[in-house]
Amino acid sequence: MREVCAKTKQGDTLNILDNESFTTSFHIAHLADKGHPAAEIARRLQISARTVRHIVKQYTEEGTVEPRKRSGGPRTVNTLRLRKVIKKRIDRNNGLSMHRMAVDLGVSRRTTQKIVKQDLVLRSCRLYCGQTLTEAD
Repeated sequence: MREVCAKTKQGDTLNILDNESFTTSFHIAHLADKGHPAAEIARRLQISARTVRHIVKQYTEEGTVEPRKRSGGPRTVNTLRLRKVIKKRIDRNNGLSMHRMAVDLGVSRRTTQKIVKQDLVLRSCRLYCGQTLTEAD
């Protein structure tokens, strides 16, 4: 795979092909530089014209399409370490309840559910043991 690098404001080198949204933004800025209208760029890349106008505006104002720093504090509970621990526990014991896991890890049940559903993209289910019929003697 070919490497296409760009310089960030901090002077770091970034491979833009690693990040799909950055690559799309880079394409939009490149096409806008060549004079293509926003509607045509949106049609070509099959995205909304509003998104194209937003990225072009960012490019003209800031001179880059680098993703902006997000507001808010760092994650304190839903950390990479906790996600790895939950993933290992599920791999080890698939029948473990999320409530039991949350109690063992000292986090809320809802946090455990969010990690399993959104971050690990797994679906939880409860296994039921049904009644079985046997032959009468």
